[in-house]
Amino acid sequence: MAVTRSPTTERTDFELQAHTEALENHSRQNNVRIRGFPTQAEGSDLNKYVEALFRQILEAAEDTDIQLDCVYCMGSPRPGKSSPDDILTCVHDFQMKEKILYKGPESPPDPISGAIPRCNTRI
Repeated sequence: MAVTRSPTTERTDFELQAHTEALENHSRQNNVRIRGFPTQAEGSDLNKYVEALFRQILEAAEDTDIQLDCVYCMGSPRPGKSSPDDILTCVHDFQMKEKILYKGPESPPDPISGAIPRCNTRI
């Protein structure tokens, strides 16, 4: 006898898996928080922007591979909000994350957004 799942059960299962994955991503040790990121500076692709920012910090070539597991804009967008947001990104390679954080405070803020990477692993 085959067991059938209702659409509601499947949706709930998917939502729980997505929520669990988000919680795991927020608790990883490879997280880098980018503070002071103006919402209008992100453009259409947040991943590409963060990769470009990290390449600038590392003074790396354009073809340098920086693997990001996830990129989140912290907080919900509000109409008329002018204060900068924080971005949470999970860098795939621990050593790459350490290089970014080591050079981050030395490097000048991003000229477009003024964002500076800061580490906070207890997010």
